[in-house]
Amino acid sequence: MRSARIVTVCLVVAAAMLSDAAVSLASCLSAATEATLVAPYATGIDEILLDGVIWLEWDDASEYELAIGDYRTEVLVKHDSEYFYVAMVVHTAHLFPAGFEAFVFLDNGDNQSYSTGDDMLVARAEDGTLVEADYYYRATYDFCLDTEVGGTIDAHGVGRYSDAAGYYVFEFRRKIASGDAKDIQLAVGTPFSATYGWASY
Repeated sequence: MRSARIVTVCLVVAAAMLSDAAVSLASCLSAATEATLVAPYATGIDEILLDGVIWLEWDDASEYELAIGDYRTEVLVKHDSEYFYVAMVVHTAHLFPAGFEAFVFLDNGDNQSYSTGDDMLVARAEDGTLVEADYYYRATYDFCLDTEVGGTIDAHGVGRYSDAAGYYVFEFRRKIASGDAKDIQLAVGTPFSATYGWASY
């Protein structure tokens, strides 16, 4: 079973640059066609801190609640001008033993969901182990790590299920502008379309 939600995301400039930040935010909102998630300029997160547990490293992120399928999902976003950070908390008291994963599709600019060339962040809920999460979408249900099509790994992710709390937690860290031809090149101040979702097996 899969469920997803399309949103517009914008990485805004540092708050210290007040006039530019206002212009950046106004640009994001005026260009938005779906719900808009504004990712503030904030403190970066080292890979070692990505462990499937939401802690102090996310305190300066923007938090949104999205209805994705049957489960309430909290999405946290921020950036440090080098990396884009995403956390997803999927609330469900049901543990899926066969597998549960979260994904973020970054549109390749053709305004079509799930089309060849889309960029993907994918992580399965395991034991909090950091994994390569940089995928290239080739065709329907056919995606692979960027390295399999001549690209590089520029994103990592992690997933974990908390039985006591009743939710799945996923964290991602992705280069904003990797220079990899298999990645969508993001830019601070420029809105982009993203599809947040989860899949159970």
